[in-house]
Amino acid sequence: MRNDTGEKGNDKKTGKGERQEVYTCSMHPEVKADKPGKCPLCGMDLIKKKENVKSA
Repeated sequence: MRNDTGEKGNDKKTGKGERQEVYTCSMHPEVKADKPGKCPLCGMDLIKKKENVKSA
C-alpha cells in the first residue's frame, strides 16, 4: 500500500507505531490534515476522521 506521499507503508501510523489522527472536512473529504483547523475550500471546521475498525 502507498500513502499520499508515495511511500510504502501504513499512513495511519507514525514511525513509533502510534496512531496518527487525521482531520477532514465533512463537505470536502479530499481535504486532510494532521491537526484541527479550517477547510481551505469552504472554511468549515475540520473534524477527526473516524477509523473503520473490523473485529476478528
